[in-house]
Amino acid sequence: MKGQVASLWVLKFDARQFLPLVKKGEQIKRGQVLGIRRRRHALLINFARHLKLAPKKIEKYLLVNSGTVVKKGNLLARRRNWLKKEKVVLAPRGGKFIWPLRRPGWGKITWITKKNIRSPLRGKVINHQENSLGIRFLASVFKCKTDFQGQLWGELVTTSGNFLQLTHLKNNACLLVKTPNLSLAHKAKVLGAKALISSQPLLDSPLPNFVSSDYNALLLLVGRPVLLDGPQKQILVCS
Repeated sequence: MKGQVASLWVLKFDARQFLPLVKKGEQIKRGQVLGIRRRRHALLINFARHLKLAPKKIEKYLLVNSGTVVKKGNLLARRRNWLKKEKVVLAPRGGKFIWPLRRPGWGKITWITKKNIRSPLRGKVINHQENSLGIRFLASVFKCKTDFQGQLWGELVTTSGNFLQLTHLKNNACLLVKTPNLSLAHKAKVLGAKALISSQPLLDSPLPNFVSSDYNALLLLVGRPVLLDGPQKQILVCS
């Protein structure tokens, strides 16, 4: 353990999809909204198959114009046949109807989702660029061994008693356990744990496994935000 040191977390984003709500120099709290992420989604609809028609014949059966906002269940197209049951296409969900596509006989429903991106820690925004935010924070740093090559945020948690009797975990749990086993690791993964921190390595772990000789020191920091840094082989527990 190095003691508390100033560390930097860089939040990278696509400027076309993310609207930052904090500015350089701002002190931020844990859980504060850093920005809003917008994502565009699309659901393709095979009108040719539903209406049993050649693609070039579909357009005259459409009941809504391209660009119309529809609700789930709205009628998009109808083909009447006096000798057989009519064929219809209903909107599978709400959104904007788009027709035609480059793929003949297909249309689509598009919609946008918005998500608040919250800070996993408290710190200070020291850098604000077009596609990233740099947040400085204080952390207790622990060296570790791991084969994980990414970074992930979570909350340092442990559980008392029989680990095999786990019934729930926070969905961002980085589970601290002195002596791990595969049964525990698999159950923790099913319950939503993001990583396993242990004093001994676990072969074939289904979760990223960070091995540290500082188990007792980490135990005193349970409940705090933690950044697991695979490339640097570090565990950073926020103050």
